[in-house]
Amino acid sequence: MFGLIAFLLAHVMYILVFLKHRNPLKKLIWPITVLDVYGIGLFLFLKDYLGDILIPLLIYMLVITMATTSFLMEEKLSEISYGF
Repeated sequence: MFGLIAFLLAHVMYILVFLKHRNPLKKLIWPITVLDVYGIGLFLFLKDYLGDILIPLLIYMLVITMATTSFLMEEKLSEISYGF
């Protein structure tokens, strides 16, 4: 459980750093839309089978979806960071 919490907090910290050092010209409309639609669909598919982990999974899905903020760093970092 501590490992899962640490992993979640690490994602939150990355999101904060990405937002702080973002490229102001970069917009997140399409990545957020795609991931939100996917996340909502996956959640609706799984929700009846989740039982006690419904709320933790929902929190994780929201945080992972917010990881799209990494797209805000594109063009501000070198291409090596993105594997191009």
